[in-house]
Amino acid sequence: MTKQSIINDSLINSLYNEVFGESPINIEHIIGLGEVNQVYKVTLCNETNIIRLREEPKAYSDYIKEKFCMEQAEKAGIPVAKVTCVDKYNDIPFIVQSYIDGINGSLCPDKSELIWATLGKYARLLQSAEVTGYGLDMVDYGVFYNSFSPSFKNHVEYNVNCICENDEFIKLGVYPSEQADSIKKAFSTLLNTDFPLKLIHGDMSLKNTIVSGDKVFLIDFGSAHVGIVPHDVFISLDIDATTKKEFSIFYKAYGISNEEFIQIQPQFKIFHMLNAFDKLRWAVDHRINDMFYYVTRAKEKFMNFKTCLLLP
Repeated sequence: MTKQSIINDSLINSLYNEVFGESPINIEHIIGLGEVNQVYKVTLCNETNIIRLREEPKAYSDYIKEKFCMEQAEKAGIPVAKVTCVDKYNDIPFIVQSYIDGINGSLCPDKSELIWATLGKYARLLQSAEVTGYGLDMVDYGVFYNSFSPSFKNHVEYNVNCICENDEFIKLGVYPSEQADSIKKAFSTLLNTDFPLKLIHGDMSLKNTIVSGDKVFLIDFGSAHVGIVPHDVFISLDIDATTKKEFSIFYKAYGISNEEFIQIQPQFKIFHMLNAFDKLRWAVDHRINDMFYYVTRAKEKFMNFKTCLLLP
């Protein structure tokens, strides 16, 4: 049975009174703006803001990371919501942001191509942020870390070592045993390049934008991380929800021509396969009940890699 959340309108009202010394005029629980956080629109006397909360201690460090990323995005010239507070109330972490009066990008089909072009520019601008490390968690100001794979080299080597004759993936039908060597060699080629590591939003999609007048605001930095550019930018992009035309618009606005994208495509296929394999291994290790999605994705990325490199 799922534990019932204690986050409700009454708690939000108490929070604003005790933390900010102000009684909300209206509190609106917003459904559908994220699967992880509870999101509320709070109207005050002189302003309206958004408060997001999560009953998990780790949420506090996640919100601190989001605040950092939004500040870096704003410095780079990307329109974002201003963060006014990150704190805890009754041991529940929360983040308060300014309310953006606009329309979610997913509800603006007539502007989808404009939004994708804007996101491409934003992805490039975000890379100006001064960050170090590698991974999803921010352990110090601008310092990112992945406890399982502290570096990209560790990340690749782990996946290389998993490819063997007893690999669970062979039983799952992800790849045939005779292709094990070709996959190991492909992954190993990634160790020969000194890839740049930059700040990446991690979930650029229409749903993570707000269109307000002539501005496109970028929201939800929960998946922001330090990763390989440009490959992690494209992998973390919600490619399945875009058309080939929109994806092309994105990477051109990002600053890569058709000719350049064709040149990096073989390596991109390897990155994509590595990412899908890594997520499937996570699902296997955590005994996720519904493995179909992860198996299908890994199998699909292997076939794309195989076709791209003309393997038998």
